[in-house]
Amino acid sequence: MIALPDELSQDLTPGARRIADAAIDLIASRGYEELSVRAVAATAGLTGGAVQHHFPTRAALLHAAFVRTAQRIAARVGDAPGIDDPQAFLAVLGEQLLPLDEERRKECSVWLAFSVAAITDPDVARTHRRAVDAFQGIAEAAMHARSLPPEAAIAFIAVVDGLTIRCLTGGLAPEAALRILRERTAYGRSGGRR
Repeated sequence: MIALPDELSQDLTPGARRIADAAIDLIASRGYEELSVRAVAATAGLTGGAVQHHFPTRAALLHAAFVRTAQRIAARVGDAPGIDDPQAFLAVLGEQLLPLDEERRKECSVWLAFSVAAITDPDVARTHRRAVDAFQGIAEAAMHARSLPPEAAIAFIAVVDGLTIRCLTGGLAPEAALRILRERTAYGRSGGRR
């Protein structure tokens, strides 16, 4: 597993994971605006009190869903077969960040909801920034191994973010997003072959 900031590395109990997973499902199927203790309780098949025991507010539920999402992505990237080639590693990282299947589509929906909440909530913004920095740092290390500047990692994350938004809003098929991502990691810079 890759290293995440402390606030994203917290060990969730099985009950808290179940609730966070229900929050992920709810955000992905009905949208962030429908997130509530009551709705998550119904989705998880629990009482409102059981949900509130772990996450007493809507903000806490969103945070838990985001933590769980970051942990899932980090685990998948960390579990990828030993990839020594930086270009291949970037492709794997990008593939784990794009909504290419149902699980990743749900996670990307949470990531996007958390990103939107970060615009107006300074606490959410701090956590969001740390998560982005963690994944960008991973990309930066691979870019450095290809003798690319740190800005290339920013561009990589920006491309992944843009492709994700296009996929989630129906403007781009996941297969097309994957093809574009692979082209970008093969080129390494915005546009020119290395």
